[in-house]
Amino acid sequence: MNSNKFYIVRFLAIFCFLFTQCGSIEYKELFGFTFDVGEKITFHHEFGGIQGDGLDVEIYKGNPEQYQRFNNLPDSFFAEYPKASLNINNFQKVCKWQKVPVQAKDKDAFKFAESAISGLYSKKSQKKYHQASEIFSTLSKHPSTIYAYFFDGDDIDFWMVNPQLCYFMYVSLYT
Repeated sequence: MNSNKFYIVRFLAIFCFLFTQCGSIEYKELFGFTFDVGEKITFHHEFGGIQGDGLDVEIYKGNPEQYQRFNNLPDSFFAEYPKASLNINNFQKVCKWQKVPVQAKDKDAFKFAESAISGLYSKKSQKKYHQASEIFSTLSKHPSTIYAYFFDGDDIDFWMVNPQLCYFMYVSLYT
């Protein structure tokens, strides 16, 4: 029995190490500069299986000083970021940073990211679901929002930043 406990503890230790190492996002690759996203207001991680399946929803709220860099972005920012090195799953659809309103070619990804948030809905996390849905809806319509994503129809990494409202949102669903 003790040897089984040893293997379980060892497995969990290795898993936690690998997960924390692989689950982080390098903002430099996402934006081209270091960026303090602010205070975490919603964080949800749902691990779906050993293959990395699951849902992540992260929402951060900062202050105008933190988000001022996004007010006057050069055209090169929209052409270069996010970097291809973040697309570790080789998603077919890659959308570099774009300004709202949502372009027709991006509507499927927006709908998919929004529907992924519905995965938060449960008795325990109704507040998170409503908060995330509300913020997603607000950001997707606000004129100062920018968005980017990697998408393949079944999985998505999706980001939105709003410098005026000082929000950063990340939605990731792997099935």
